Amino acid sequence: FNIGYFADYSNLAQNGQALSNLNKIIMQIGGQQSNPLIAVQQKISGSEASALQMPMEIVDRNLYNPTSSSTITICSAFIYFFSSILLGLTCVMLIGRLKVTNRWHQTMTYDPLALVARLVPYALIYTTAISLVTSALVVFGQLRFQGNYFLHVPSIFMTALGIGMLAMIVTWKTTQPGEGGSRMILVVPPGFIMGGALMAPGMLPPWVGVVKFCFPLTWQYEIWRDLAYRGIGLLSLAETYGKFLMYLLALFSIIMILHYKSSKKYFSTQQKLLEQEQSES
Repeated sequence: FNIGYFADYSNLAQNGQALSNLNKIIMQIGGQQSNPLIAVQQKISGSEASALQMPMEIVDRNLYNPTSSSTITICSAFIYFFSSILLGLTCVMLIGRLKVTNRWHQTMTYDPLALVARLVPYALIYTTAISLVTSALVVFGQLRFQGNYFLHVPSIFMTALGIGMLAMIVTWKTTQPGEGGSRMILVVPPGFIMGGALMAPGMLPPWVGVVKFCFPLTWQYEIWRDLAYRGIGLLSLAETYGKFLMYLLALFSIIMILHYKSSKKYFSTQQKLLEQEQSES
């Protein structure tokens, strides 16, 4: 039989990796074809004939990136990272901006859901920007994406909400936007480092495998790998999405607790001021 390989040699490195993989496959196929003939001639079994041809070998297959394209790893990782950095810088200054503009006390009179709803416009812009960039790369064949891209879009929106809520939590007691900006390093970079964007998560210490899920960007990279590299379906992805939703609910629960304590303190202070004014009058 004949095997044809049509290659675009505009990128020699990628074709070199593909040809290396083809040579390994051809060696195995050739051995399988000749094993019966050798076994008949030498009057031995097929496994013994295979052992005579290749006593020991190392076989590796690059399943999810057969051409070792850097676009799949580096470009996709940095698209999410820098977009998340810009979103994080905006969100960590949100609490301080409310306090500087004297709108924080008004926020205490509202439901905590109204505070989280401020993140929705930022999340929509974040989702739109990343979707336009990555989908264009996928359409023009510059980015591997095996799964359904529409299954990936909700995870982008959820990641934006997670980054925003985590930013609110770590900057809750800040009094000005600049103070919140200094805490951005606690929101986005840990997820980029520990989420496996540029290194295999298995190389990291075991405790990292638990701590990394405290950061939204880790969840984004998990879903991205499942859809883009493995091409899994909705049923297989339901577990990851469910855990991601539980994570967002946990963040919202923390915001509810912080909001309750702050509003209780605010109303207590207002009550004392009112009593003091009444006593003076």
